[in-house]
Amino acid sequence: MGNSNSSGEGKRRAKYELKRLPGVVKYKLTIYIPREQYEKLDEVSRRLFPEIHRGRISLTVQRAIDFFIAYYLHSDTRRVNPRPTTQELARAIQEQIRFEHGHLAPDIPHRVLRQYIMYVRRIKTPRHADSWAYKMYIEGIIKPRRGENKIKPEWIHDDVIWEWVMVL
Repeated sequence: MGNSNSSGEGKRRAKYELKRLPGVVKYKLTIYIPREQYEKLDEVSRRLFPEIHRGRISLTVQRAIDFFIAYYLHSDTRRVNPRPTTQELARAIQEQIRFEHGHLAPDIPHRVLRQYIMYVRRIKTPRHADSWAYKMYIEGIIKPRRGENKIKPEWIHDDVIWEWVMVL
């Protein structure tokens, strides 16, 4: 119990305060990687920071950790390319709206979207149409307009207004 401190951090790390930027503190971290990875890392660091000679590998590793943390913590992921069936449905709905109204509005109420889905897919039940609307939302074709960050299937109701994200 001699090495642990009250914050539960465990072993204390060596700190280094930057001389050029007072107040910025860095911690020493020792890692072991294979030679091939080190050579690739060195090559990448030379390309990224050609003017820096000391500390460029640290900067490269720091940037890689930042990218990894941003990717790992990113929770609101959407598909870049929706599935063909969902994309075909969205394209058919947008064509039908353009045929009927002459243009595509930037947003559409859920009850209207449900009717278009039922017409285009020849679906009889509104629940099945709601599940298709949810698929379009999950795959990034539409998003809710009123600031809801995430929507669950049971939260979809007639008052939701969808915004077109992908115009096909």
